[in-house]
Amino acid sequence: MPWKKVDLRRYERRLDNTEKLLKRVADLFTEYNREHWAVNVLARLQFGEFEEDQLIDALRIAWIQTRHHHPFIAATLRGDNHVYVVPDQREIDAWVSESFFVHKNETLQHFMRTARSAKYSSFHFFPASSEILMRTHHWQIDGMGAIHLLNRFLEIFSAAEALPTFGDEWRRLPPGHAEAAPLPTKLSDETQEAAQRMAQESPFGGKPSIGLEMTPREPGGTRCSMLVFDSVTLGTIVKSCKEAGFSVASAIHAAMIVATQEMAAKSHPTTNFTSVAFYDHRAHLQSPYNDPRAWPMGCWMLGLPFSLPHADFVTHARALQKIYKLPLALDQCAVLKYYDIYMEKLVEALGQPPPPDAPPLTQPQLSSLGVLDGKVQHSYSGKQPVSVEHIEPCLDQMTTATLVFQWSWRGRSFINVCSNENYYEGEYVEKYLARVRVNLLTGLKLKDSI
Repeated sequence: MPWKKVDLRRYERRLDNTEKLLKRVADLFTEYNREHWAVNVLARLQFGEFEEDQLIDALRIAWIQTRHHHPFIAATLRGDNHVYVVPDQREIDAWVSESFFVHKNETLQHFMRTARSAKYSSFHFFPASSEILMRTHHWQIDGMGAIHLLNRFLEIFSAAEALPTFGDEWRRLPPGHAEAAPLPTKLSDETQEAAQRMAQESPFGGKPSIGLEMTPREPGGTRCSMLVFDSVTLGTIVKSCKEAGFSVASAIHAAMIVATQEMAAKSHPTTNFTSVAFYDHRAHLQSPYNDPRAWPMGCWMLGLPFSLPHADFVTHARALQKIYKLPLALDQCAVLKYYDIYMEKLVEALGQPPPPDAPPLTQPQLSSLGVLDGKVQHSYSGKQPVSVEHIEPCLDQMTTATLVFQWSWRGRSFINVCSNENYYEGEYVEKYLARVRVNLLTGLKLKDSI
């Protein structure tokens, strides 16, 4: 699905199956003017010597330069097509007015709770807290890609280059995942059947799961609830995980599952925890797309379903370790031979009405981003130096499920639960996080008081 020139300055590409699935899920909430699964990454920054108006101008210029380097941020949709138009100056000005925002009288937290659907991916600056927020459509990027895009923006801001001339930037528009990998898109009957079986094992394909107790009502805004481990505790957790033979991500995910077992909604007619394991596939793409600095954009993640029966922490951690250590090279991972068709099957399943007795999806889903030091620098030295105090991913959540990001940064570990405020009370989510903490530490035979 390469980009094609369809007019003098206009280029289009069909959504691939992953992008199409993400767009179809987002479309379910069009009537609320909200964007389910909008990908957000925020950063709290320290800038050099700037007057506020000068800083805003510098950020605006860097946003324009970021479009020149990574033009997909300015792509729009026409049906199931991505659309990019090489802009003249009038169109650049119009795009900036619809994608660059300064919030002088609003907190980032309030914006996140009330954010609406938008035509473009966007940049937001909150002067009072010295925070920036990059908000992108999920059918354009995944969580790790958003981290790489933040890094590129900060590099570009620090360099303070002159405004670019647009014209050939369309050459840097990313292909779909199947082309970038590449993945097979035409299969035998046998692999078609394997793709269908895997789709049926996915929560998106109707596989039931235990989940948290929720209040059925109209969706509201996104709430993010955070659990933080300091450097001493994180060091102890890492050491204990190595001794036990599994990763920190596997341990945290196991603690999440045990906490879900403890707090499982009584209405769920199953004992298995069914979810999706997410993988960053960038390192396994063909050149040049395996360079995340040059190609941060693109929805190049893998999401493979798994289902685990009721068990204790260690049993879950060992099972998850096998899942997360799955080799992802095309010649080593049989699933990749039919992954694109699997995504197509999920799109088809999403278009079908759910069974009348199907419980809502309320299981927490983990997206582990790992160690982010190095992917985003602590500071950027250039004509406009900038230091990074904190980074945080967050996903707009309109469904009854919760999305949990896990990452470490500057020696601390973070677990961020993204949930919809109308489905889950804040105290309930805090209780869940407390149980995750207890199960993690006790499962690793550590004292809960550390």
